[in-house]
Parts: sequence; structure tokens; C-alpha cells
Amino acid sequence: MMDGIEGGLTLDEGAQVVAAMPQMGLDAVELSGGFGSKHFVNVRKGIRREEDEAYFLEFAQKARQVTDMPLMLVGGFRSRQVMEKVLAEGDADFISMCRPLINAPDFPKKLLQGALDRSECLSANNCWAKATGEGIACKCPLEKVAAG
Repeated sequence: MMDGIEGGLTLDEGAQVVAAMPQMGLDAVELSGGFGSKHFVNVRKGIRREEDEAYFLEFAQKARQVTDMPLMLVGGFRSRQVMEKVLAEGDADFISMCRPLINAPDFPKKLLQGALDRSECLSANNCWAKATGEGIACKCPLEKVAAG
């Protein structure tokens, strides 16, 4: 929805793009923010409280004002309670996740089964892809802790 860098896409410009997407034949949009600056849209570390989750919620609320197209929202979701609230309030139609799925690929299944209410992901950002001699590795450091 916005780039977060000088001269980049603003939130209002992002909303204009979202508003035009149905005419382009798109069925849904995933809302996120840019990288490359020290602006607040960079990937957040230390998401441990519900107040820290859904950090792109403002983007979804802005997009909802200009489209009825299904919205997918990413941005720090860790707890069932926050996910359910965003969906129930109509701010998004789908929840997207990244780091919790690196930590535990079966996290959505465990949520649906009621086995977990919160991801064990610590948002330390040590899971980002790193080049290795065999290609790119993307792995949660908690796996090492769990393995002991």
C-alpha cells in the first residue's frame, strides 16, 4: 500500500491503485508495506503483545474505503484473538503470515484445531533467507533450541 521511502508510493496513492484493481481483473489484494528505509513499515522485531500485531491494519482500513474486493492482510499476526478481531470487524477477509509459518508450517492447522492460540515465533528476524553454499536457506532459529 505504501513504500515508506522518500518519493515512494504514499498511502493515498496505494489506495488509488487498490481501487483500480478490480477493473484490471484482479480478484483480491494482499496489503503490505515497503522496505528500504528506517520508516515504520519495515519488518517489526519483538512482536510479543497483541498491541504489536496487525501493524498494517491502517492499510486495510484505507483500502476497505475504496474497494469491496477481498483483502488479505499481513503484518505481525501471532495470536488467534487479533486475527479473529480483524476478520470480525471486516478490516480484512484473509490473514497472511510469513515468520510464524517459518517457525511452524502447521501453525494454521493448530489454530483451527484449538491446539494453539498464539504462534511461538519471537519475531527475532533471524529466520530471513541467508545464502548458503547450497542455495538460500530460510529457517527458524527456534528449531535449534527445541532440538536441544
